[in-house]
Amino acid sequence: ARRTRVHMCLVPLQRSFCFTAACEMDAPFVSQKGREKFICDGYLYIFERLSEVDSTVAFWHCEQVGRCKSRIHTKSGEVIKKINEHSHFPSASDVEVARFVTQIKR
Repeated sequence: ARRTRVHMCLVPLQRSFCFTAACEMDAPFVSQKGREKFICDGYLYIFERLSEVDSTVAFWHCEQVGRCKSRIHTKSGEVIKKINEHSHFPSASDVEVARFVTQIKR
């Protein structure tokens, strides 16, 4: 899996709006419903849809639907926008379970 470190500023020149994310885009994880999963900073995101305006931008929502409202947007495998904070802590065990289950499904 390709690990990327993304440094992004939501408001240029204001460090309080900057964040750095460690993400795995090439890890081919799938959800129970067959949707692609994305790992970023220990959180699992599920592919939602492509942007209608720019088809290279993908929208992802947190795996814990209904409990967490965090979302990210990616373009060419890099996080370009982060929406809302997570309402829970990251789970390394959830990431490992997703890897294991995906290997079994192959």
